[in-house]
Parts: sequence; C-alpha cells; structure tokens
Amino acid sequence: MNTQNIKNIYKDHFKEQLRQLQNKKFNGLNTQQIFSYVRIYYAIYTTVLTNDLDEEYGSSDIYLSKLKVLLKILIRRYNNTDDKVKKIQMLYMIFFIVENVLCTYDSEKYFNEGVELIDSFIEENHDTMTEAEQYELMRLILVEWYGLIEDDENDTPSSLIYAREQIRQWSEDLTNDGFWVDATDMQALRRIILIAMNSTLMLDDQYDSRLEKAYNLYCIIPTQEVRADAKLSERDLNKFILIAFALHNAPLSMAIGYTPYLSKLDTLIISHLDKTKSNPTLHSKCLCIHANNMCLKISDEIQEMLMKEE
Repeated sequence: MNTQNIKNIYKDHFKEQLRQLQNKKFNGLNTQQIFSYVRIYYAIYTTVLTNDLDEEYGSSDIYLSKLKVLLKILIRRYNNTDDKVKKIQMLYMIFFIVENVLCTYDSEKYFNEGVELIDSFIEENHDTMTEAEQYELMRLILVEWYGLIEDDENDTPSSLIYAREQIRQWSEDLTNDGFWVDATDMQALRRIILIAMNSTLMLDDQYDSRLEKAYNLYCIIPTQEVRADAKLSERDLNKFILIAFALHNAPLSMAIGYTPYLSKLDTLIISHLDKTKSNPTLHSKCLCIHANNMCLKISDEIQEMLMKEE
C-alpha cells in the first residue's frame, strides 16, 4: 500500500519500538509483563495485517510468531501453578490470543478447564472474593462464553448468570451522574470495563446509556482535567493507564468520540516511559498503551485517506 501521503503519524520513536519488538526475547519477564506484550503484539499484528503495512512495519508474521511464543509461555505457567487467581488471569489471556488470532487452535481443553475453574472459584469464594479478583473472574467468564450462548435462557450457564446479575446490579447502582457511591476510582474503572465487555461480547447494550455517564465521570473528566505534561505518582499513572484501557474497550457507539482523549492520554503516559524503567511491570503497561494508541491512530489515518480517495 502506498502510504506516502499519510500524515506524519509513523513516528520515529514508534518505528524504533517496533524494531526492538521484532527482536524481543521474553526471558525473565513476569506474568503481568507477558500480558502487556500480548496486547502490544496483537495490536501491531492486526494493524499491519488489516492495513497491508508489511513493507513499512515488518511482516505481520513476525508479530504472529511472537504471539505464539507468548502463548506457549502462558500455557506453561498456567500448567505449573495451583493458584486459582493466577490461573484465571492466564486463562483469560490464553483465550484472548486463541479467539482473536489463532482461531484454528484447539482450545477445547482450556475451555473445559475454564468452566471447571470458574465454577469452583465462585463456589469457594462467592462471599469472600475481592473486587479485583471478581474483575479477573468476570473477564474470563465473558470471553469464555463469547459467541456460544443461545437465546434460550434455560441453557445459560450458571457462571454467566452470575456475571450478568453483577453487571445488572452495578448498572442499577449508578447515580444519575454516573457515580458509584461504594467504589473507589479503580474499582469503578474495572466495573466500566466489565459492563463494556458485556455490551460488546454479549451484544447486550441495555446498560449503555448508564455506562456512558460512568465513562464521562470516571474517564473523560479526569482526562480533560489532567495536564498532558503532568508528573504522576505511580498510583495516578496506574489509574490513567486503566482509564486508557477502559476507553479502548468502550462499545463502538461511544468509542468513536473518545479518540481525542486517548491521544492526550498517550502523550501523558509516554512522558513517563523513562521514569518507569525501574518498575518493569508499570513500564510494560505504558508501552502497551502507547502501542495500542499508535496502532489506532495509524488505522484511523489510513481509513480517512481511503475515504477521501473514493
């Protein structure tokens, strides 16, 4: 594809990041870093593949091969731990790769294990799990049953009923201004992500009007108010990373209007790349948000150019 007339979106620092990613080794990375790199390579792989950008950014097969390596690492770590919360986190990311990229991969074994893991975790921790644990659990439930549920409510699995009931309750608990009286900002952002996932994956948009108010209060207003050159504490940086993640996962009807805020968050977050090198997990999260934002900008710019050519 001829990209000569595309605006100056292919930043030199991003191309340098791509060169590093093409040669990246994953020795010594913790599991949270692995999760970030999965999202990084997925964003680049899909952007290169769908926009025919192999010449500019390297073959999509390079990034696909990295995803396959990361999948093997996750499966090995999944099999080597008995910690159910860690298994839930890793199984979610295994499904993310399998369902979004390796569609022909034999996932039946992990699907069955996922059903058993989810059901046992709910049974053992129904009244004691933290909201952070519930977030990990419900993400897995939603991707586990994505595309597999029929209209017959009698066939709905108990775990999905559990997730839907929690999403219904959270939606009803929102005030008219989109506020949760019982949640911290981080808890609220996790709830937003889960309700958005339910809307997108389960085609259940009945809560979208309430959800949009929550997005405005917890994502848009903080992004408007923060300076793009602000020096953030690690706590605040983690919050704005989660805000960016929530915006990236917004239902399509809302996401179109969120692009300017993602651009500002990208500027804010990449200004902390050097500062976060002493914290590899946080650094990888910053890289992840930057890569996803750049890929979004690239795809949007190409689509805009193509529309002008028609």
